Amino acid sequence: MIDGINIELTDLDFNLWEKHPELKFAVLVDEDSGTKLGSRKASYKGLDFIIEPRGKAKIKGSIHKFFNDGAHNANRFTYDNFQEAVKRLSEFGVNPQTALLRGFEIGLNLDTTATKIDNNTFLDSILYCRGVERSDMEINGKAGYGYAYKSTNAKYKFYNKSEQSTTQVQLLRIETKFTRMRAVENYGMISLADLLDRTKLTKLIADKYLKFIDETIYFEWDQIKTSRRLPAKYKSKFKDLRNPNWWIKDQRSNTNRQRNKEQLEKLIKTYAKRDIKSILKGLISLELSAFTRTKNCYEYTEFEPLKKWNCLEKTHKKMLRIHHVLYGAIITTRGREKRKRNTV
Repeated sequence: MIDGINIELTDLDFNLWEKHPELKFAVLVDEDSGTKLGSRKASYKGLDFIIEPRGKAKIKGSIHKFFNDGAHNANRFTYDNFQEAVKRLSEFGVNPQTALLRGFEIGLNLDTTATKIDNNTFLDSILYCRGVERSDMEINGKAGYGYAYKSTNAKYKFYNKSEQSTTQVQLLRIETKFTRMRAVENYGMISLADLLDRTKLTKLIADKYLKFIDETIYFEWDQIKTSRRLPAKYKSKFKDLRNPNWWIKDQRSNTNRQRNKEQLEKLIKTYAKRDIKSILKGLISLELSAFTRTKNCYEYTEFEPLKKWNCLEKTHKKMLRIHHVLYGAIITTRGREKRKRNTV
């Protein structure tokens, strides 16, 4: 759930970094002019260790990748994994209580393979997010694999994680990146220790991650191609509701926008063959359930409020029932095939 971090160390003994056998520092150079910038950087297992001229020490990068020994950040990263990664940082003089947060990301890698829906279909279904125009994300130097929505203090991203990693699984990444700490100051997020505080983290996830997913508007054109099947009173309005530009330019109050959103979602549930938002929320619920459990599959009580989102527990049980039905059908089919071969 936690991935990219940017922390500043206020009480670091610089000799610890200078003498560490794994940290090989080099002076940063401006790529355009070739001028030395003064700061020195060492990269290790997905993290950059930076010493600035004025005596500041910072660590930036993927703590998820660091946990995986620098290999990747394309698998599941639980709360327990995050705790373990922070413990490992103590080797580099990191004290969570005094390590100040300068930015961080929260997000989930969603395995969409079982849905049989292409990741680009999920991406193209986004009509509206946070009231801002989307920008294309480049992955491995290529555009068209994701979208970012930038607000004043944060950036919201949806992208095809499979294109960024070497995994064979279809992964969709949804994340919130806090570019200014102003966005989380009301949640008491000041130090790295605050991210380890499960009560604070629960409220942050609910308000700054799950809420934005709920507020985002999704629509698949292929599911309702025309307004022919819709009641007459919705036909004219439907042309606007499925138009992303209409939502961006909409100057109505939040109340009216919410009413329009609910109207579109009701039409989707009634007339579309599938509701891609419901599918997406089901995937998020399953990953969230895994994130909030211990290594022994016990549940942290502080994460209990997150279950209320999308009826997490009911969704989890429903997905398990679907899995059992599908698995049972496969076994039954194979059994019939085997008996058929035996009778030939």
